[in-house]
Amino acid sequence: VPLLIKLPGQRLAGSTRGERVSLLDLAPTLLGALQVERPASFRGWDLFDPAPEGAYGERVLLAEAVMRREEQRAGFLGDVKVVLPDLPPDAAEPRQFELGADPSELDPGPLQGEAAVRIYEAMLAHLRFWSGRAPGVVGDDPAAGELDPALLEHMQALGYTE
Repeated sequence: VPLLIKLPGQRLAGSTRGERVSLLDLAPTLLGALQVERPASFRGWDLFDPAPEGAYGERVLLAEAVMRREEQRAGFLGDVKVVLPDLPPDAAEPRQFELGADPSELDPGPLQGEAAVRIYEAMLAHLRFWSGRAPGVVGDDPAAGELDPALLEHMQALGYTE
């Protein structure tokens, strides 16, 4: 999805970025444009800051979408895309696409290679993190606490927990 940002004084006017980036980058980018220090807890990058060579290609990016009433999760690393169609993760076969050779994603294959494994592990870690630390966690330790029953029911309906 294209992102357009107009800065005061024509700053960086006409500049473009071709890298795949994350929605997590939006807040740090806007704070950077406003010259406001970003909180250390933000995981995204300021897209106006120059990134180290190749840094964007080494970062696993995650996406979620609902397509044809089915929730899908995807992860990207360079030209490799992994799609996890259903939850729980062990119930669905992840599919791998090589976007350089198959940009239309017509030829899915099984997971193979280091990039696909990194993507899949990042997807599972993301799901575990959010299922255990979502707002509404009961108790002092969000990692060990129990979810509020109403929130748990909602997350189960969305497929985030069992």
